[in-house]
Amino acid sequence: MNAPAPNDRPLDPELLPEPETVGAADTRAEAIAGAQLVHGLLDHLRHDDDDTQRARIASVMTTIEGEAKPIVLRRRFRMPAWPVASGLAAALLLVITVLVVLPTQRTALAVVRTSIEAARTASDRSYEVRVTRPGAEVVSEEATARIDLRDDDHMLIVARSPFGHRVVVGRDPHGAWAIRHDGTIDVYPPAHTRPRWIDFGQSTFLIDSVDSLLVALPDTYRLRLHAPAPLPDGGAAVYERVSAVREPRPSPDPRRIELWVDSATGLVERMELHWPRRPERGEGPRRGPGMREHPRPPRPHDGPPGPRPPRRGPGRPPHGPPPAFIDGRPDFDGDRHAPPPRMIVFERIDTEPFADDWFEPETHADE
Repeated sequence: MNAPAPNDRPLDPELLPEPETVGAADTRAEAIAGAQLVHGLLDHLRHDDDDTQRARIASVMTTIEGEAKPIVLRRRFRMPAWPVASGLAAALLLVITVLVVLPTQRTALAVVRTSIEAARTASDRSYEVRVTRPGAEVVSEEATARIDLRDDDHMLIVARSPFGHRVVVGRDPHGAWAIRHDGTIDVYPPAHTRPRWIDFGQSTFLIDSVDSLLVALPDTYRLRLHAPAPLPDGGAAVYERVSAVREPRPSPDPRRIELWVDSATGLVERMELHWPRRPERGEGPRRGPGMREHPRPPRPHDGPPGPRPPRRGPGRPPHGPPPAFIDGRPDFDGDRHAPPPRMIVFERIDTEPFADDWFEPETHADE
């Protein structure tokens, strides 16, 4: 008779393993469970507002304070629930600490995200754009541009240079387009991004919509929430206030953005774009690392140095250098382009519903 195979031999009772006890492996499992709990709570709370977070934390703490029930392990071992409850309490304490230490960033982010969603479903609206010249301290009282918005596929910006030239950019369901100062219409294919900057001769203007700027805030700026406040030019109404500050690395984008958001509608009522002060072309030398020691000779398109010429309104012939679209990012430090404004202000204004063809380039080609 053949000997039994190794797997068929009877087991020696003395060689059987002892039943497992609650030890290092269980402790490690509890640690992993606690870490997963914290991760899940943090990920979930990131999308909640303050009231929802407080209600959820109060509910869980009430459960912890209730009568602890024993936990039955699969291997018929019983252990008191207090170690798990203590681990859960520690995890919740960590979550609460994070909420206390970082409430500003999370709440400011919630305000911005709410405003982004509100803009996508809002009705027709308009913003007036006013500019503070490079080196100046006072915002112009005359509008430099107007922005008309409906949704992601309908946008119109009509801007006028300090010398009276008119430039129009827009977007309709077919894509982005622009009308140059000479009336030429440029239509951009979907894969091509339209220019966002225009060199007006003495300053370079960022020509973009409030909605587009708002969408870029969470990924590129540090957000901070302030106490509700009225608009800078007064009024009884107060708005949610958010500041966005960009890291001081080389970029033509504004260093700081200020928001006033209507808490009832979620829409931006006012947006301010701030750049560090730079001298205007013709104002004087620009000194510093990588900058010129002496002012360069004026270029043909710079226009006359010194005070800004009077603005030319509709019906008056434009003069001075024509505006030029900039493909890509402007070069301010290398002095290839005029400096950005000191500040650009977008402020919401009353408007009537737009016609169906309002966002098509042909509607504005002959104005």
